[in-house]
Amino acid sequence: MSVQQVTTRIHDTRVPAGLELTGPELGDSGMSQSVSSGFPMVPGDHICALYSGPEELEATLGPYLAAGLVAGDKCVCIVEADERTALLAEVGRHVDLDAFVASGQLELFTAAESYLRRGVFSADEMLEFWTDSLDRSLHHDGFVFARSSGDTSGLSHLVDDFDEFAVYESHLNRLAAEYPQTVLCLYDLAIVGGGMMLDLLRTHPKLLLGGMVIENPHYLTPDEYLTLKQHSDRIR
Repeated sequence: MSVQQVTTRIHDTRVPAGLELTGPELGDSGMSQSVSSGFPMVPGDHICALYSGPEELEATLGPYLAAGLVAGDKCVCIVEADERTALLAEVGRHVDLDAFVASGQLELFTAAESYLRRGVFSADEMLEFWTDSLDRSLHHDGFVFARSSGDTSGLSHLVDDFDEFAVYESHLNRLAAEYPQTVLCLYDLAIVGGGMMLDLLRTHPKLLLGGMVIENPHYLTPDEYLTLKQHSDRIR
């Protein structure tokens, strides 16, 4: 599937006007209630969201975070500083943002503070980042569900050498199943090339297209993907 083919299937991902976010009291898991994030999710989901430009990023990520905060979920989001003001304004339309930031229920990181916290990207280091965050949130801080999300626009330099990041995305499927959480990965179509798109399709069980979460028929399990990767490396 080409980038153009995928792009033509992406429509407006904004939450319909007038939609209100409702949820249980804080401390309950949002996944057990009817809390709208603009698209349906179930625990363990690892979803690839493709977007075009800052407005679509905010329209996708904002409701996802706001719904989680209302539901009492721990929300950890990787987003660049340039996009943060507009994103927080979108989230703040639905919730008392200052209270959630002050309590630590919402944590924000840049790529430099997460993906590149050791100076270069490492799949093992990034999986450790999420594992530490989940253990702290779910086993120490008392949250019962987590929403993890990461925008990758701060990693545009990795487009030409995406192998290590693709391996990370594949392993992330195991981590998504080990904890009560959902994982949303966001990619700007402006930086997604054909080879990168193929890896995204192979490493995400579900895709967010046109505001709908769909099963991805091109997905490979971590074992299948890593076996394919090893075979490809041998014949290069």
